[in-house]
Amino acid sequence: MEAGTQRGGRDERERLAEQVEEAGRTLSELFLAQRLEPFLTMRLTVPQLRALTVLQVDGPSGAHRLAEVLGVSAATVSGIVDRLVAAGMVERRPDPHDRRVRIVATTRRGADAVRELAAREEPTQHLLARLDLDDLRALARGADALVAAARAEHRSTS
Repeated sequence: MEAGTQRGGRDERERLAEQVEEAGRTLSELFLAQRLEPFLTMRLTVPQLRALTVLQVDGPSGAHRLAEVLGVSAATVSGIVDRLVAAGMVERRPDPHDRRVRIVATTRRGADAVRELAAREEPTQHLLARLDLDDLRALARGADALVAAARAEHRSTS
């Protein structure tokens, strides 16, 4: 009987482990869909979004520098910037050091758009609020145990 109990224990452990892994995969997919949703509603192309992000991270830039960072031609950058200006996301302004050069900088609207995309986090807080106290306790206990196992494995492989 003891051998059957051990075998049953292994079967249950495997079934529960698979259930937890499947729940993790499902949550990852749901969270990914929620995080990507703003990209579907934003009216920017990928090159425009890249340019806007570079300007937000690196600060105002000349068109030649922006073209270099993006790996595109100056003519391509000009078209990207034209569309971003039309959308109110960036502005062109004179370079304070050389009035012949125009600098491209994000506007408040462009900066807000980048921040909104970057600030997306996995939406767990509202989901946790939906759990009853017993389920939340069980989840917290399980999460603590999983973190402890991951730390122990990390220490043993370091």
